[in-house]
Amino acid sequence: MKFEKALSLWPCIDVTHGDLTGDGVDDAIGIGSDGHVTVWDVKNQTVVWSSTTLNGAQRVAVADMDGDGVKEIIALASDRVVIYARSGSIYIERASYSVTGTDMLVADTDGDGKPEVYVLGYGQNSQFTMNVLNNQLQLITSYAAPNANAVYLEASSFPRKNLVLATAASTGNYYPYASSPQLTIIDPLSGAQIWTSPTLLGILGKNALSFKDTNGDGELEMVFGSAYGMFVTR
Repeated sequence: MKFEKALSLWPCIDVTHGDLTGDGVDDAIGIGSDGHVTVWDVKNQTVVWSSTTLNGAQRVAVADMDGDGVKEIIALASDRVVIYARSGSIYIERASYSVTGTDMLVADTDGDGKPEVYVLGYGQNSQFTMNVLNNQLQLITSYAAPNANAVYLEASSFPRKNLVLATAASTGNYYPYASSPQLTIIDPLSGAQIWTSPTLLGILGKNALSFKDTNGDGELEMVFGSAYGMFVTR
């Protein structure tokens, strides 16, 4: 393996990838602590676009939101979620929704071919709430998501998919010591609980869970990591 070059354009809060330049090579898309979303052309090793400053930075994603074959950039700041659409060689803000968010998932969970945007954030009385937005960032519904700190997509061969939440009740101390950390599978539109794991060792953060066939038996296992180590379900 050859290490070619490190990208150190911003203190990066979150990063994703996708071919936005059309050269057949995935580009790096990051959101920095300074509130800028930046597209880095990996093939040509150059910045091709950077957004104006957002108020804080939480998450960034890439998806074809309107089914036209061109991917958009979806960014979650501290006070809103934004869709940036391509316009010539740059990206312009196409839609925005005000929300105090901490995590975000962009995925088609109902199988209609259009991604939904799930924003985990604070609702009334500082309670954790899941805000479900359509592909134009219009609110579909919202529901309570008690003690949730991260949201993931359930891996499934079915068009309809569920959400997986990492939950933990805070003890007021450093987060790995939160009480009763768990994984909970929920219905994406109602928030109804479908399955809850036993208590875990340490809570899961963003990007901490994936589904992999680790033993070659054709069945997916849940692979996740916490401050205590890496774990695989049986």
